[in-house]
Amino acid sequence: MKWVCRLVVGVVCCCSLGSFASAQKSPSGLTLTKFKRAGIWHKRLAGSWTLSQKLAVQLHGKKERSKLTGLKFKLDTKALALIPKRYQKFLQKKRLVVAGLMTLITRKGAVPYGIPFVITLFNGETQVLFFLHRGKRKYGNPESFQVMMMTNEDKKKDILFVGDDLSVVNMLPFTRTR
Repeated sequence: MKWVCRLVVGVVCCCSLGSFASAQKSPSGLTLTKFKRAGIWHKRLAGSWTLSQKLAVQLHGKKERSKLTGLKFKLDTKALALIPKRYQKFLQKKRLVVAGLMTLITRKGAVPYGIPFVITLFNGETQVLFFLHRGKRKYGNPESFQVMMMTNEDKKKDILFVGDDLSVVNMLPFTRTR
């Protein structure tokens, strides 16, 4: 019952993203929404996460064949300056909640550079928008995925659910490793 209540609270917190008091502007011109009380993403996202095949089997009846096996998040507003200018105009119209650098870990290994990301609300869904390299263009390939978090009193037992950007595949359950 605790998990169900926390999931409902987590979903409500993720969707509403709380009440905001002011905005924090970065040198890039992008603004992070500053909340009266730190939300779930400020308090719980940072750290390392690993795909839980045990939970995947429990939720979906089979192991996941995802290339993505892990994620690392470090919150840092300086990452906003790494976002290419051509995407900043679009992002200036969005409520940005969290910014930082992330690492994608696949079966082949980790992406060899810190990937700038922001969390925003897009079409009513909490999205992680991140920027990969594309050819010679540094951070020129914007991608996104949906996120939802189920929290527990013990932070080590939190579960991060990651989906694609269109909600057409099962969300992958990740458990905290640090």
